[in-house]
Amino acid sequence: MSKSCVSSLASLLLLCALAAEEFDPTKPLGSIKGVVTWQGDIPTPIQFSTSGTPIKVNRSFTIRSEDFVINADRKVANVVVYVSKGLENLSFQKMTLPPTVLRDGNLCLKPHVTCMMVGQSLLYLHEFASPTNWHGIGNENYEFNLSIVKDGLSDKRIKFSSAEKGYITKSDVYHWMRSYICIFDHPFFAVTGEDGTFEIKVPPGTYEISFCHVKDKKRKAVAPPPQAVTVTANKATEITATATSNEVKPKPSQ
Repeated sequence: MSKSCVSSLASLLLLCALAAEEFDPTKPLGSIKGVVTWQGDIPTPIQFSTSGTPIKVNRSFTIRSEDFVINADRKVANVVVYVSKGLENLSFQKMTLPPTVLRDGNLCLKPHVTCMMVGQSLLYLHEFASPTNWHGIGNENYEFNLSIVKDGLSDKRIKFSSAEKGYITKSDVYHWMRSYICIFDHPFFAVTGEDGTFEIKVPPGTYEISFCHVKDKKRKAVAPPPQAVTVTANKATEITATATSNEVKPKPSQ
C-alpha cells in the first residue's frame, strides 16, 4: 500500500473517531429483554472427579460441568447476548465499569460465563484452602499464568486490550475449573440466567442483537441467529431466541 493510501486511511479513521458521540449514560435508555430456549437433545453434563488432586477435603466428590445448563422448561443459561451492530456512531472512551470478580468457591470458577468491556479489571477471589493457579488463554489478548496461594482477593488486576469472544481462564491443577469470558468494546451485553432470561439497557435506536454459546466453536451447540431490534426510550422491547443442539447421536447397531 502506498504512503498516500496509508495517510488517507489514517485520516478517514481519525474523522470517524471524531464524528462518534461519547455515550452519555445519564440520558434515557430503553431495554432489550428476552429469553433463550433450547431445541433438540439436551447434552448430558460432563462429570469430573476430584480424586487424585491435592484438595484438602476429607473425601473425593464429583463436579458437573456448566457448559450446558438447561432447565426443565428448556431455558438455557450461560448464553452471551450482545449488540453486534448499531453502535457505530457512539464512542466509549470515557466509559468505565467496576471490576469483574471470578471466584473459585465450591471448587468451580464462577461465573462460568461472563462478559467484560475492554479496559475493565478482572480479579480472582480464592476461597478454598489448597493452592492453585490462574491461567488465561486467548487469541486476541495476552496469556497470563499466576500462582494463587493465599485465600482472598488477588492483588493482580487483569485488563484486556482487544475485543474477543471465548477467552478462557482455568486452573491447571484442578482441570475442571474453567471459565469463559467475552470481551467487547462497548458495555451492551448480558449473559442469560438459569431461567434463560436476559436484559440489556441501550440508547434508543435500531440494533443487531447476536448470541454466543461457549460450545459454538466445538460444534456441539448452535447459537440463535442475529435479530434486528428497535428500541424506544423508557420502554422494553422483548425478543425470543432458540439455541439448538448440534450433536449427532450414533446410530444403533443393526
